[in-house]
Amino acid sequence: MFVKFLLVLTALGVSATSAWAYTDDEIEEHVRLKLREMHPNDLPSEWTRLGANAPAVILRIARETDRRNHKSRLLGALMHFQGNEDVAAYLREQAKTAERPADRQIAIRSLGSVEGARAKEFLEGFLQDPAPAVRLAAADGLIATGDPQSIAAARAHASKEKAPGAKPLSLAPPVLPVTELRPVSSSEDRSVADLQRAWVGSWKGMLVLPGAKAEDEPRTQKVTLTLSAGREAEWRMELRIGELVVPVSEIQPIPAAKGLKFRAALSGASEVFQLLFHRDPSRTPAPRLLQLRSEQSGATGLLSSTR
Repeated sequence: MFVKFLLVLTALGVSATSAWAYTDDEIEEHVRLKLREMHPNDLPSEWTRLGANAPAVILRIARETDRRNHKSRLLGALMHFQGNEDVAAYLREQAKTAERPADRQIAIRSLGSVEGARAKEFLEGFLQDPAPAVRLAAADGLIATGDPQSIAAARAHASKEKAPGAKPLSLAPPVLPVTELRPVSSSEDRSVADLQRAWVGSWKGMLVLPGAKAEDEPRTQKVTLTLSAGREAEWRMELRIGELVVPVSEIQPIPAAKGLKFRAALSGASEVFQLLFHRDPSRTPAPRLLQLRSEQSGATGLLSSTR
């Protein structure tokens, strides 16, 4: 019966997807429920699964709301609708005219994901802004495009940026632990154990996927990672990219305590990843950061500790 019903819909020119698409009222209800969350932990799919009408509904709510935190959340959510011209136009408008500096910065960052390489010239204009936070947002937006020329522009800017905390974390030079990873031969040799204590725990961040196509794969994916230590300096890892748990194998330390190497399947292909230990020298106290980088696809991300 169900198959017959689908055949009837197809004959009438109605797709199965559109037959069960969310109405605008249902989209709005979902968005307002998201805005009421006390501790939001958004995944791209939580917004994009609402369908083709979601950007228009989110834009309307963003224009109508007088709640500052709601406006900021919605500007951030719009980054997941890559290629949408109405979203891009609104983000460009907010980047120039938003009353709150925080909203300007979110709009600038989101625009890079939405427009990709087309946003390069617009975002480069904010690299000369007198506010360091705006310059940082522009550099982050250029990196989020996934476009090599835009990323090169962000890198060139970072090399000349003098303001503390205004360099993108993903381009900041690492400050690495001074201890070395080596086999533990006795209970007195604690270097590996000390290193593990410094870096085990839960981490989260975003992974930028160069060359991803907006219509079938987002340019950015949320990443969560749990590092733990087993016996005899063994490292264990649980990795989630987007909504998928990614199997990890062949975990090996990188010499000189720089981090770890491991193999994982990204987009159906097995890739070798580096997980590099960083501390951000531009901030006090220097936060611990993990840089995730694929040796094959060039996917890169930065993770911060959640503990």
